[in-house]
Amino acid sequence: MALARASASSSVRNRNRGATGPNASSLAARIDGVNDRAAAEALKGVKLTVERKALPATDDGSYYHADLIGMAVDLASGPALGKVKAVYNFGGGDMIEVEMPNGTSELVPFTAAVVAGVDTASGRITVNALPGLFENDSEADERERQKEQQGPEGERANNG
Repeated sequence: MALARASASSSVRNRNRGATGPNASSLAARIDGVNDRAAAEALKGVKLTVERKALPATDDGSYYHADLIGMAVDLASGPALGKVKAVYNFGGGDMIEVEMPNGTSELVPFTAAVVAGVDTASGRITVNALPGLFENDSEADERERQKEQQGPEGERANNG
């Protein structure tokens, strides 16, 4: 699965612009009235936006971050988990932040192993519940504590 980044609504101070080419992490653009480095540096920190209709269509299996935000997230086994609050990439791959009904959030890897499907028409993402992905940390800690207390003999007795 791939996510396309488009974080550049209409224009910089309503100026005309044109894309000059993408690279791995950004898009080079030309903006009317910005003809030199000093003019470009004056825009540092300015949020650039692009109208959604101006973006190219995505390939199958690719999504714009903005299209995923707000989508419902359900487990493949049926229960609803929450909704997508944000999309991140910290260098190890894309992650969606799922806001749960209780107000907590979970980071979910946006990978083929975890994401069973994305239905943009219905606004739903279906995810597989991999072991440890959605369990309460205190439950996981308690399970680990019990394993440590049992030791190797307790594990063998339980296994067989």
